[in-house]
Amino acid sequence: MSSDARQVVKHNDLVKARSNLSKVEHRVIAMLIAQLDRDDESFDLQRIRIRDIIEKSKSSSQDLYSRGKEICQRLLNQQIHIQTEEDGTRVYEGYNALDKIRYVEGDGCIEARFNDSMKPFLLELKRRFTIYQLEAFMQLGSRYSMRIYELLKMREDLRWMRIPIRQLRELLSCEDKYSRFGDFRRRVIDRAQSEIEESTDMSFTYKVEREGQSPVRINFMIAPEDERASEIRPVEATQNGGPQDIGVEVGEDGGEERDEGIQFNPYATVLSGLTQKELSGISEEEIRAAIDEGKEAAQAHNPSRSSAVQVAEAVRLALRGLRSD
Repeated sequence: MSSDARQVVKHNDLVKARSNLSKVEHRVIAMLIAQLDRDDESFDLQRIRIRDIIEKSKSSSQDLYSRGKEICQRLLNQQIHIQTEEDGTRVYEGYNALDKIRYVEGDGCIEARFNDSMKPFLLELKRRFTIYQLEAFMQLGSRYSMRIYELLKMREDLRWMRIPIRQLRELLSCEDKYSRFGDFRRRVIDRAQSEIEESTDMSFTYKVEREGQSPVRINFMIAPEDERASEIRPVEATQNGGPQDIGVEVGEDGGEERDEGIQFNPYATVLSGLTQKELSGISEEEIRAAIDEGKEAAQAHNPSRSSAVQVAEAVRLALRGLRSD
């Protein structure tokens, strides 16, 4: 694989983890991950050049050479906070990402090795992982844009991500910044929207959900580069709670694995995607039949994809069929 085609591959739990990496630190970690072979059984000492960081990020700054020691010290102390669920109980785990890092002044290279505790999130990955191009990630100009890009790439096949604003702030490590939502929206979300569309292989639009006058959740509509995000309809909230997210993970036993606050109801999602005028001419039986037909078509067209992706495709096909009748 050429350096220009390197990919970053992470387990979804690591994508959703909390950390407080700076923009430069995100770039270093991404370059290290892109050098890994996810079929490896252990970590080796890796080597990256400061010059490559500068070139891949299209930066004109040369101060990284003088900051090599500082970057290494911060990276060695960076912690990864992962929250999962086991048998209905939330489980917190914390890790140091690296167990060794070295910088030789004048050499212009950083040598580093991941901590063995990171193996489940970076090596021998078979399912529930996210892939994106290193080069696109490196060109993003804000650490918030980087994190939003990762989160949206995790849901790209499903086209939607619905997330509470409080949780998004936590994942971006900016709970104490931009206290006014208008500032958060402009400096974080709108900036990410512009940078991601300009520099990566995807784009997004979004809609803010409010309770009264208070913004509480954001619906992201995701599109790969060959589509327009503006054509993807958001998943609206319904009176009975509605679909929290279309991103249901399917476990090895066929059961659903849910993130905090995530649930999915295909029928409710189809309802939310139709206008009142469209709903007035369609019966419940027709809606359920369209969903069943969509599921059959999605299974036939994408037999190797996850159940979550197939259900998302079934909803899309059901909506298209209902609107064309």
